[in-house]
Amino acid sequence: MSNYRLFPCALFSTLLLMCGCVSDVKNESPDAVASAVGPKGIIRHIIFASDPQYPWSKDKKNIEDSLGALPHQQSQDVLLPSRSSVNEVSTEDLIRNQYSAIQKWRAGAMGGTGNNPVIINGDMTAFGHGDERAFLYGTLDSILSTNWYFGLGNHDYKNNVGNCQNNGCARDSMNDLIGRMGGNNMDYSLDNGGGLPPTKRYSGSFAYYKDLGRVRYIQLNLEPSYINWFYSLGTPLVRSKYEFDIQSPVENGWLERVLIDARAQRKFVIIGMHDPAEWTYSPNSRTREILTRFRNLLKLYDVSAIFAGHFHASAGRYSSTYDGVPVFLSGSATEETFLIVDVNESSSLFQVWLVKNNNPQAAQYLGALPLKLSVAVPPVDEYDNAGLWGRWGGTASCSETQHINGFQVKAEKWQGNSDDTAINAIVMYCNNNQVLRSEEAGWGDWTAIVRCPSGKAVDGFQLKMEAHQGNGDDTAVDSVRLVCEGGQYIAAPYDTNYGVWRKTYRCPTGMVATGFETRVEIYQGSDDDSALNGMRMRCSPKP
Repeated sequence: MSNYRLFPCALFSTLLLMCGCVSDVKNESPDAVASAVGPKGIIRHIIFASDPQYPWSKDKKNIEDSLGALPHQQSQDVLLPSRSSVNEVSTEDLIRNQYSAIQKWRAGAMGGTGNNPVIINGDMTAFGHGDERAFLYGTLDSILSTNWYFGLGNHDYKNNVGNCQNNGCARDSMNDLIGRMGGNNMDYSLDNGGGLPPTKRYSGSFAYYKDLGRVRYIQLNLEPSYINWFYSLGTPLVRSKYEFDIQSPVENGWLERVLIDARAQRKFVIIGMHDPAEWTYSPNSRTREILTRFRNLLKLYDVSAIFAGHFHASAGRYSSTYDGVPVFLSGSATEETFLIVDVNESSSLFQVWLVKNNNPQAAQYLGALPLKLSVAVPPVDEYDNAGLWGRWGGTASCSETQHINGFQVKAEKWQGNSDDTAINAIVMYCNNNQVLRSEEAGWGDWTAIVRCPSGKAVDGFQLKMEAHQGNGDDTAVDSVRLVCEGGQYIAAPYDTNYGVWRKTYRCPTGMVATGFETRVEIYQGSDDDSALNGMRMRCSPKP
């Protein structure tokens, strides 16, 4: 966050050279710091807030005040200390103070308001009443003006179904979301039915996405498993009847379609939702299935981070249940906390800062994390693709805008009556001569490098495999071919008279190989060694 990198930059300058510290920042006045030019490569900031929940006051307590209300929940910054000053201001000023601080900071940041979006992850109001919504949205429109986005939380719609006359609170909160955010690639359809009063039937997950440069922000509202149907009666000749069929964006396939599109367009993906935790502990079988599928999507499409709210007095990095995808909580207006994220597309990096007391100048540095580009892995048939032994090595990938163009293998010549291992290792070469290595065994010699002609990219591979020999000598992978764009095979200058060629794997249409990983059995001592046991290829849209 270029405007206030003080002590954190000094601490991390060795590791994070791109953070843009300058020696005289500490001598500048707060106003001068607030208008400082950002470091090279930082193209925008994204400000994350949550839970304005107007008219909620500091002295109101409920389960959402702390992560400690749930089992197994931890955050790096939990239970912020109470500030008597918060209790002394009106609920209106809690909103005005926080969003005025946000607007002042982003207006002075690099690119100003138009380059630094604000995203609010749910619980816009406490109960969805008309006066609450009128004040909240009117205030945000007045202060933020433009380039701000929001999702709904449990206080906006879930809590209000069946608990507000004619479901009007949930209805109007949904209409706010559709009316204000519906133009941002939202997942919904509208059927204007007949009758008196006419019926408006909305269906979909009402999730949406917004592309912010090369970052695709996907807003899931409450959480990915929320499903409901409700209606609100109308008045003949005066007001329509409304029906809302709220679906899971995981179940209906919308989320995966958006992630596939993001991969095709080489977008970095971050996800927003209101509640990142409670739904993951549900015993409901349908919810558990959605959770499993959601986790798989996060991993398969390399989602970079999740931003959320819900827990008012908890802000910072959250130890999530999403299999390594980092989650950050922004707190609430009552606790005067929000997050500022520096986005550095050229370095594929984002840095997160926690603002307390609505004071960006004293923000706490939470760390730097990679912006990930999704890659596709051709379908894996383990029986056909890999041997029986060994471990998978790490994925090695070409740098951005590059692709795999050639390879060489390390192979052991026939050993006669001794232990044969055949292929021991594969090295891939990117079109800029970058060398890629994964897991390797140690026997044999390196062959010559073989490349696709005319700089073409590799888009598939085929392995020659020997079946398990029982008490005999196992070799697993005996030779390798790569497939170039257009279908031409290039073969390793090494082969054996045993083994059979297995299925050819090809990247999805429009994609080429940008990375790979190998499976190798470690040295077995006096037992039989098989060395290389398999390969997987990573595919991305052609740079």
